[in-house]
Amino acid sequence: LGKDFNENHAVTFFITDLIKKLDTKKFQVYIFSVSENLKLDKELEINSVKIYHAATLNNQELKNLIQEKKIEILFDIMGYTWAERIEIFNSRVSPIQISWLAYLNSIGFKNIDYMIADENLIKKGEEKLYSEKIIKLPEIWNAHSGFSYKRKFNELPLLKNNIFHFGSFNNFKKISDEVVETWSKILKRVGNSKLILKSSQILNNEIIMQKFENFNVHNQVIILDRMNYNDKLSHLESYNNIDLAFDTFPYNGVTTTFEALWMNVPVLVLQGNNFVSRCGESIAKNANLSELIAKDIDDYVRKAIQLAKNKDKLIKIRENIYNKILTTPLFNTNKFTKNFSEILCNLREIAEYE
Repeated sequence: LGKDFNENHAVTFFITDLIKKLDTKKFQVYIFSVSENLKLDKELEINSVKIYHAATLNNQELKNLIQEKKIEILFDIMGYTWAERIEIFNSRVSPIQISWLAYLNSIGFKNIDYMIADENLIKKGEEKLYSEKIIKLPEIWNAHSGFSYKRKFNELPLLKNNIFHFGSFNNFKKISDEVVETWSKILKRVGNSKLILKSSQILNNEIIMQKFENFNVHNQVIILDRMNYNDKLSHLESYNNIDLAFDTFPYNGVTTTFEALWMNVPVLVLQGNNFVSRCGESIAKNANLSELIAKDIDDYVRKAIQLAKNKDKLIKIRENIYNKILTTPLFNTNKFTKNFSEILCNLREIAEYE
């Protein structure tokens, strides 16, 4: 159940391969979409998937539909990103109810039984801090389906223009005052550098620019037009102008980090203290890029400066990403589907036993 099954939406890239590769002898997939302007991703329009456009149904009508279809495991892939629908999960509409993917923290409802994470997101002993029971996948909590475009090696842009470009395509609401201050410190200490920003949501660019102006680095900041979902290739090609990407904190990026790595652009991330602030750490570890994980803000600044001033090291990191990233758990959807399927089968057996 969710709202983001739209063509080229971030969520579709995390579920498409999974749905296509599930064993149809074991699983019947239903999609309940509550999006009012749904242009369904064509990859999801396969015979084995039953799709229901439920935007016009009120919550009670949608509950009735779900129960009528006898759904055994119901996934919430929107959480508080679509708060007016989350109350559906506060009822027991399915024997097993799971929070996954779009909302990266506890929902707090007693009737959401499980939350899917991994050992990097929720450390041993922290499970009690969440209202849901924690399912930890063996490697990473989600895997990306990749893109249909042909990958090309993206050489270090610095080699072409002699200007070092940092970048972040995370939504501006994730760029906290602390993030602005941290990025401003880096810009001041890396000569001839700029920061490229882009948001997928409509926000006031003047507000974010004013924050950088407070640190007198606004002339080094470039804000691109927001992402056009209908032109995904153009969006991905924007990464060709970035030497080193920045992750936001404490609310990390997810889709943007996967995209950057697919485009062989390194992403600097910061260690966090809960699910939502450890996504970058989990992605980096699963990508075998632990050298890009900063332990604190001072280390974040230090690593950014060191990488910007060590061209040869950055080139080697980019080459390593290009050659190996698709074989890591980030994009290995075959292995992810196997692990995911085993979890679901075990949950069903537990439910039947209980």
